[in-house]
Amino acid sequence: MRNTSSARIARVISPAPRDVYQRVFAADPDAMPYQSPDWLDTLCRLTGFVDASLYYEMDDQKKIVLPVVRSPVMPPRFGLSASGSLRLGNGGLLSDSPLTCEDVGAISKDLWSRRFLHLTIRPNPCLAHIWECGLSAPAIRVRRFAHVIRLEGGFGQVWGNLFSKSTRNRIRKAERLGVEVEFDDSGRLMPVYFQLLEHSVRKWAEQQHEPLWLAKWRTHGRNPLKKLETIARTMHHACGVWVAWYRGEPVCASIVLQHHNANDIRNAVNYTLSSQTGANDLILSCSIQRACEAGCRYYHLGESGNSEGLASFKERFGATGYSYYEYILEQLPLTRLVNHFRQTVKRIIGFRDA
Repeated sequence: MRNTSSARIARVISPAPRDVYQRVFAADPDAMPYQSPDWLDTLCRLTGFVDASLYYEMDDQKKIVLPVVRSPVMPPRFGLSASGSLRLGNGGLLSDSPLTCEDVGAISKDLWSRRFLHLTIRPNPCLAHIWECGLSAPAIRVRRFAHVIRLEGGFGQVWGNLFSKSTRNRIRKAERLGVEVEFDDSGRLMPVYFQLLEHSVRKWAEQQHEPLWLAKWRTHGRNPLKKLETIARTMHHACGVWVAWYRGEPVCASIVLQHHNANDIRNAVNYTLSSQTGANDLILSCSIQRACEAGCRYYHLGESGNSEGLASFKERFGATGYSYYEYILEQLPLTRLVNHFRQTVKRIIGFRDA
């Protein structure tokens, strides 16, 4: 925790005025789709939480927004709040000019003074250094690890300099075999993605030494079809579904959010067919190419955790790993109690991270 007091807050408004929120989001070149006003609306629809975003006007006229949702059941100080997380993406500060350590220091100090019972902030991994140098409030740090591809130079540069030779060979193999890739941003392909989740769940359960029934319960509890269709409907054309087909059968699918940067939410894969055809490599390549053509600066591949296999797959596409922290500001030791319960359950079932 450092003293970063040179930046000062002129005023705070909550919820953030929607027109200001939209302008700040549009002006921030690092903004993730998870930080958009549409995604905040999506979170509210999915969780029943309400908009508690904060608009900060700094004394130098800089405009900053912290997207936040909170439980409507309790008053703000006594409920659960989140900027990102809730297993539904990243949050953190948006700014209409470059964010500084001093900005983070002033705002984190203000957040602590509001004495939230429990506030989770999972920031943009690419801004981890700014959060670490600026944070001026006592916070629990939860280590995270995510992968991001920098798209400067366009798809030709990404293909030639970032994709590994083995990745390019897999993509060419898929094309030779006749794998077809389909994209849709209306929600029409969501049921196909959901269908492929069944194949993925079996693989994940095997890797994690988890009972299949529990893996299915966790996965479908987090990603029911209704939830996925709500995301597509609320995010409008910013939510796309990619599906790779081989001989008329879906092999893999991914959901991608895209504004001025792109986020790959999670793949669903028939691992047997994918390993035989290279379809998973082809579908990711097509999605990256679309992001490049739209002028995106970053392609976020999401959390990798401790999985060496997942990290290796992402790094074959030129992704860089970012170690960063999720920050939790809380007045009671809720996080410690929840973590103790989770670890106890994992020990009982012999769960291991894949």
